[in-house]
Amino acid sequence: MAISVSQIESLREKLEVMPQVEDPDRKVSKMEAVRMMASSIRDLQSRGYSIEKIAEILGDSGLDIAPTTLKSYLTKVKGSLGKSNYRTNSKPRGQSNGASRGEVKKASEKPASAVSTKPANTKNIPTGVTPVASSSFKPKDDTDEI
Repeated sequence: MAISVSQIESLREKLEVMPQVEDPDRKVSKMEAVRMMASSIRDLQSRGYSIEKIAEILGDSGLDIAPTTLKSYLTKVKGSLGKSNYRTNSKPRGQSNGASRGEVKKASEKPASAVSTKPANTKNIPTGVTPVASSSFKPKDDTDEI
């Protein structure tokens, strides 16, 4: 059964307005648990607690996790915070800082400052490269030596 584009749009809108399910008893992975507690764990670290001690506290409370795993998860959580898909600025995509809302630059267009302004006559300008006649290159024969 095929579905129309208008039906898909209607369904998408319906899905977007649905509230988040509140289920405090749902099971989460250790990684998700560390993600949810990351700020509290970092706070304990800033107060002098070692990763080993924090892992012990978590284990006593029901989250058995090795100190090395905890450290790894904290590193991943810290890295994922900076790489989230959430856009922190309100600038629309496809516009540079100088573009107004109504104008979008094409990918092939270069800003005026990036356009090269070479002089028309470059024959007498020294380039630092010694010209070599194209017929002067002679490749050597291959040898068996490596």
